[in-house]
Amino acid sequence: MRHLLYFLLFILIFSCGKKITYTVTRSDAGYGYEIFISGKKVIDQPHLPGISAIRGFSDSGSAAITAEYIIQKIKNGQWPPSIGMRELDSLGVLGE
Repeated sequence: MRHLLYFLLFILIFSCGKKITYTVTRSDAGYGYEIFISGKKVIDQPHLPGISAIRGFSDSGSAAITAEYIIQKIKNGQWPPSIGMRELDSLGVLGE
């Protein structure tokens, strides 16, 4: 537990004032995204987060919208930046 707290503190300090970017990725399951802080990959999300089925976003735009939303959570100090079905639905990224 102590190591987890140190890790979370490190991530919060590391992300303050740092450039946070993302890239959209493609796999057999669909689209996903990766988030980088100062060029270091901190999140690799190859499929829709927060759901039990492993399926990707239906298009690159939906993956980008979600990545941008997650980046805002990081900038607001939320780590880990979780997201649930209601948030995905409100973002309009669930597709079919």
